[in-house]
Amino acid sequence: MDLSRFAFARPHVLLVESPGGTASRLALERVLRERGWPLTDSPADADILAVAGTGLRPYADRVWAQLPGPRARVDLAHPEHAGGALDGAQRALFDGAAQGEDAATRSGPPSDQSEGDGMPAGHGMPAAHGMPAGLDMADRAPDRDGLLLDVLHVPWGPALPWWPAGLVLHSRLQGDVLAEVEVSWVGDARSASSFWTSAAEAVGPARTAAAARLDALGRLLAVAGWEGERLRAQRVRDALLDGGEDAVRLAGLAGLQRLHQRVGRSRTLARMTSGLGRLGGGDVTARYRQWLTDAIAALESGADSPVTPLPDDLDDVLTRLLTGTEVSSARLVVASLDPWLTGALVAGAARD
Repeated sequence: MDLSRFAFARPHVLLVESPGGTASRLALERVLRERGWPLTDSPADADILAVAGTGLRPYADRVWAQLPGPRARVDLAHPEHAGGALDGAQRALFDGAAQGEDAATRSGPPSDQSEGDGMPAGHGMPAAHGMPAGLDMADRAPDRDGLLLDVLHVPWGPALPWWPAGLVLHSRLQGDVLAEVEVSWVGDARSASSFWTSAAEAVGPARTAAAARLDALGRLLAVAGWEGERLRAQRVRDALLDGGEDAVRLAGLAGLQRLHQRVGRSRTLARMTSGLGRLGGGDVTARYRQWLTDAIAALESGADSPVTPLPDDLDDVLTRLLTGTEVSSARLVVASLDPWLTGALVAGAARD
């Protein structure tokens, strides 16, 4: 009996964003949400690799090599094709003959991943040259307390879910602490700004400003593991970008107020994020709460709220904030800076 129809009725999808792929990512997120297909954070748990945009091919190829079979892949260049592309990927999972050919021709993951593939801490860490079977072997160095600890050089990004498109962090990991961090970018470092600029021209700066903040909030909630509110944030975001005035007035503002009550006042999330990534007198908690406050104010007033100014060199800011941070906290800090890192909150059309 062929059980693939049951096994892949709701395939798990690993979604990563290329520079310039914001529109494709939003389209994929919407279709996946409407179908109830779960998103996953790991290649080991993925049936489909979905790449929003086309600017990460060599890195996405490394992640693709880590997906177990049966597997399928989507490289989405045009957001209007999101549904059809996912339909094709699901059909590929059902195709036993094609999956058998794929399994027969696979050579396994690359043995030398010194460039990284975007999956830190066990997913694509760079291999030490000259070691048996390409296994990672740690160096040793004193930590900030003078203890001699193992040191691993671990890349984060660019092919990482819930991650600013094109961002790469080269980290030196001692225990669970990022001892050193260097920032680099693949492709256009502020590629998302063009999408939000176009959105502001289409639906107005107030709606776009609120949607940009909810997009950032959705990614932060995904990193924090709050799936229900992540989906709610994305539904309201999409209503703001695509819905009519009545839908925005009724569903958009009501959804935002619900998010403000549930997320903005959540003690659990605040305990998780309080004190992290302190910058300009605020931390991660203060930033996501401000996103919600600004989004509601934008919809109620019909005008965008002023954006908190950040230093020009965000790469240096990110390096400073992450150095000495625990691994469990680092991604929350990155997510709290995501809208500035990608340019979503400094889009020219929204700042006339």
